[in-house]
Amino acid sequence: MVRRLALVAVLGAGCTQRLASFPTLSKKKLAALPTEAGPKATGEDCVWYALFVPLGTPKLERAYERAFGQQDYDALTDAKLEMRWWWALATGKACYRVSGTLARVPRPPPEEPAPPVVEEAPAEAPAEAPAEAPAESAPATAPAASQPEAPAPEGEAPAAPAPAPAPPPAEEPALDEDPYAEPPPPPAPPKKRK
Repeated sequence: MVRRLALVAVLGAGCTQRLASFPTLSKKKLAALPTEAGPKATGEDCVWYALFVPLGTPKLERAYERAFGQQDYDALTDAKLEMRWWWALATGKACYRVSGTLARVPRPPPEEPAPPVVEEAPAEAPAEAPAEAPAESAPATAPAASQPEAPAPEGEAPAAPAPAPAPPPAEEPALDEDPYAEPPPPPAPPKKRK
């Protein structure tokens, strides 16, 4: 009986080990805790062994990304990180596994843009219509933007200038920066000469 158990142990074995558990696991800094729960998700990254030699390295980050897939969620809640492996004869497999419930931070409703402000020009007194000139003698005109503005007749207010174009939107700070990265070391002080 002992020989049979020893033979089975030599020919094959396996193990699952929990590495860590987290109430919330996210790759980016969140403004608030995620409260909108989604479906359960699991991601794995595995490598094979041939003749006891690994054919790669499993990556925990790839397992995490596979748990999210193409879904639009911010974090995993009740996350569990596990290392699983097995081998039989001369082959085997090692995997990192990430599992949990997908969740997202509630997003505020999109803001509606404010309606443009339209300034009305003051009412002008009707002017006498100028006599029409023949079409052949009318000079060619340049675009309105290149013509200088004519002064307003006496007693009338000048026309309101065209509104300036809106400035481009400000750039948002990058969210992929690692908030836990160490700052660079300070420069070394200069050496004193004797």
